[in-house]
Amino acid sequence: MDYCGFVIRRERMARGWSQQGLCKGVCAVSYLSKIEQGQAAPSREVLDALYARLNLPVLREPQRRDAEQRIRQGMEALLDGRWDDVRHDLDMALDRVAPERQPFYRHTLEGDDDMPAHVKASLVGPSVTVPIAGGRLCLGTWQGIYLCEFRRQGGCRRLVLTVIE
Repeated sequence: MDYCGFVIRRERMARGWSQQGLCKGVCAVSYLSKIEQGQAAPSREVLDALYARLNLPVLREPQRRDAEQRIRQGMEALLDGRWDDVRHDLDMALDRVAPERQPFYRHTLEGDDDMPAHVKASLVGPSVTVPIAGGRLCLGTWQGIYLCEFRRQGGCRRLVLTVIE
């Protein structure tokens, strides 16, 4: 994921802005979407305009490369491959444990997926502890960290990382 796109998306969502609102008069919504997903590299003019609208300082190339490398290292560690069929199987298993639209659910005002999301979140838990040695996560060969969203339209979530020496 491109650092600039990561920052733009994070800051836009933190402000509760839509893509359409941010890019109006600057670029097309589809182009902003590609920038945020790291699928397009914006021109300096577009980048400066988006950063200005978000009231962010513009990082010049050496600063941007350094920050991008730090973000990329962290993102790869958190979203490491290992998806294959495991993610699908986990989703299916949790859907069987906590299916939607059950007649015994009382908490239903926020949608069919809300109460099952509470059950799944209670089962999975809010955190994971991973040892770090030599500056690297100590994961087994086939282990990966899954960031789970149990709502269909979950909204913006924040990830908190705590490192204890």
